Amino acid sequence: FSEQLRKEGGELRQEDMGGLSLAAAAGKEIEIVVLSSLSPSNPSPAKLVESDSEADAWAKEVRADLTAQLQAKVGGAGLKDSVRQQVINNGMHVQLYEVPSHQQEALAVIPVVELHQKAVSRCQGFVEEDGSPYYAECLLKELVQWFKTSFFKWMDKPECAACGCKNTASQGATTPTPEEQKGMAGQVEVYRCTVCGSLTRYPRYNHPVALLHTRSGRCGEWANCFCLVARSLGFEVRHVIDATDHVWSEVWIDRQQRWVHVDPCEAVVDAPLMYESGWKKSLSWVWATSKDGCRDVTPRYTRQLDTAPFQNRRKEYAGDVEGMGQALKAVNDTLEKCYFDRLQKTAPNTVTAARKFYNDRYARETSTIGSDEDESSATGVNPFRDSQKALNSGRQTGSVEWRLQRGELGKDAAAGDLVEHGPTHADTEFVDLLPKKGEEMSEVQILADDTAVYGLDVMWCSGDSCRQSSAISSSPHGEPKAHALTIERGEYITEVTGRCGSWIDHLSIRTSNGREISAGGSGGAEFSVLKRDDGRRATGFRVGFGGHMHNIGVYTVTVNDKANGGQPQNAAKDVMKELFTQYIKEGMDQNAAAAKALLETKRRLTQKSGKTVVGDLKPGNVYHPNPDDHRADSGGLDDRLVDHVVKTAEGGSVKDCIIKAEGFSAQYGGGLTLGDEKGEILSFTVATTKIPTGRDQLQILELGSHSGDGTLRFLKGVGKRKVKIVSVEENSHWLQLGKQLVSYAIRDPSTGKTKHTIRYKAMLMPEDMADLVESLQGSGMDRADIVFMDHQPGRFKQDLMKMVELGFAGPGTAVIVDNAGTKAAMMKDYLDLVQAGGAISSPSGPIKFNTVVQKVSSPYPDALAISWIENASSEEL
Repeated sequence: FSEQLRKEGGELRQEDMGGLSLAAAAGKEIEIVVLSSLSPSNPSPAKLVESDSEADAWAKEVRADLTAQLQAKVGGAGLKDSVRQQVINNGMHVQLYEVPSHQQEALAVIPVVELHQKAVSRCQGFVEEDGSPYYAECLLKELVQWFKTSFFKWMDKPECAACGCKNTASQGATTPTPEEQKGMAGQVEVYRCTVCGSLTRYPRYNHPVALLHTRSGRCGEWANCFCLVARSLGFEVRHVIDATDHVWSEVWIDRQQRWVHVDPCEAVVDAPLMYESGWKKSLSWVWATSKDGCRDVTPRYTRQLDTAPFQNRRKEYAGDVEGMGQALKAVNDTLEKCYFDRLQKTAPNTVTAARKFYNDRYARETSTIGSDEDESSATGVNPFRDSQKALNSGRQTGSVEWRLQRGELGKDAAAGDLVEHGPTHADTEFVDLLPKKGEEMSEVQILADDTAVYGLDVMWCSGDSCRQSSAISSSPHGEPKAHALTIERGEYITEVTGRCGSWIDHLSIRTSNGREISAGGSGGAEFSVLKRDDGRRATGFRVGFGGHMHNIGVYTVTVNDKANGGQPQNAAKDVMKELFTQYIKEGMDQNAAAAKALLETKRRLTQKSGKTVVGDLKPGNVYHPNPDDHRADSGGLDDRLVDHVVKTAEGGSVKDCIIKAEGFSAQYGGGLTLGDEKGEILSFTVATTKIPTGRDQLQILELGSHSGDGTLRFLKGVGKRKVKIVSVEENSHWLQLGKQLVSYAIRDPSTGKTKHTIRYKAMLMPEDMADLVESLQGSGMDRADIVFMDHQPGRFKQDLMKMVELGFAGPGTAVIVDNAGTKAAMMKDYLDLVQAGGAISSPSGPIKFNTVVQKVSSPYPDALAISWIENASSEEL
């Protein structure tokens, strides 16, 4: 095999041979996937350079020649300088895809073997007349699907880097730091958190290798990174720029002898008229650049090129239409010359054949671009045929507001964002299940048996009038049964997940109240089209079916979208800003004012209901501890809560574990957990607490861990910072429950290891606080930045004073105590201490407490007392 590989220009490295020998010695079967050019009719070598230094030399030649054209004002004085600069810059940029180390970094993150296996499987349904499979086409489809659903993420605006809040507001742009410039960031967007006020930087990286690590962005980042990824697998690629502010790719498909449109943002292959027909864009110029050429490909993407309005737009953009054409041709000639100069040096025996191939390819594209022959996906056997549905759809990526502003919503404007998953077969039929004006979703039914899902039924109601809409084949391949979920007023769907292979094997739908239906088989791989963390709600469905359910799509809007029964989008921000200003005027500390404003805003904008029921703990009843007890027995529900989270939540996701815990607690009226109101205070306090100078981690002591939900709230507030949490509990059973829950939330399911930024320890509470503090200080936790006390209220004062005496708590420490409402009498001495307003002595000098008692209404009326320890003057003693 190695000898044959060498004949074809490949090589097995010594480390590869060693691994193969070990596998063979163990009696294992070996599958080898060999990467090669996916353009076999192109006589040129797949790679013209073997080292980064050779690639640099080639890039320098390109830069020198293109810079000379820029200085000579190629295209004439009538061509706008900005347009000329963009065309030339792109000719330089695409050379980055040819650098060997860049391709190696891409291959390190691409699941090559998995994509190959899926492509082979997909090819079984697509065979050419000569019996050969459409391998390159199938591999491209799998690559695009993986890139869209598993690798890259769309970024409207970043989460707050401090507290994780998704509601950040643009503050404009700033210049990149030297470190950000290494990733070719031209500008850095700045966002301010509307909750904690922190600033978050979002560099717009332009280097494709940097994007392999950040894996997020808008269309420019998506196309840029995808070009490198596809090139690394052996595809010939073009980077395509649309003058109306969109970017995508083109990939050469050798069997079809044509360049194929690929939009990785939309996961659409071979639907070039999507922008004009589906998005309703008014195009003007579209040009494509590769390592060896650049040309105007506008005719591929429009059927209005010869109209007067179109030509007017071309002139308005470029300044000079003929000059733009000249500039594109000049860049093409330069890139082609540099390419063949390099080819002459590295593979001179291929030059003649390669020139003929390139000339024939150029001539064929010129004669067919924009014709039916250039869109062969519409008919015949072809893996790209399903892309034709994109011609009738508006843009799917980006917020509705952003797409509406850009005029790219097409005819889907009222439905919201659409996210889809699943294959499309030759017999796939699509049906949209959407509400009419004034209707609300009142029931959803999954139609499934024990092996697969076959369709959906949705009941829409408006007042006393209801109607049913269905999406199921008239001849299902099984005997489906209906699995129904009734949706109450004020409730909405926040999660749609499942398993999928050749069709939808399993489907689960969950609501904002934590209720769910789940039906189908166990085959296929996991997927999600809507998760609660997305902050969105389902407004309708798109179902592709044909015997089985082939494809599931969900239309969504933001949870607080006014058109869907929520509050106006800026209401929370406006209310909180008003309250924060009021509290500051009243003389309150900024941290305390922000915390209080956050909770008061949530209370005003969120209507909660629930009544206390004495008796059995059943869904709909309210469970909360007896204020006279330290901790009430929840009748085994704590064990069931942890078991529920471990079975249903995503391992390694703190946020998802919180959601599942709160959802379970909500079924019993709340009270099994701290609840969202208290939880938000804990997370917010952690998010706004800074790590002291000289230390690289936040240090938190939790006294009373219960089942671990408080620890999760701390971790949510930590964000991406390092943290050490020590959680102490008096009840050994609760201690084990807490350890089980937290360990599941912080352990990477793929490696089984705890995330490197988190250090977590759970231990039994000693009788003497001094013993605990000395033990912690002896193990490297010198002092606490945050102390949360939820153990015995009668111990709060003496335990805090011991921590202060031993230097474990001091200026800068935030102390939070639970049940400051229901158990205020039991902790009166503590509350008197922290609310007295005077100062006390400590080893570091006089200190005082800045305390806020924050009332909450859910899951039952109570309060948290938050005290910030501050330095005081001797006069205040």
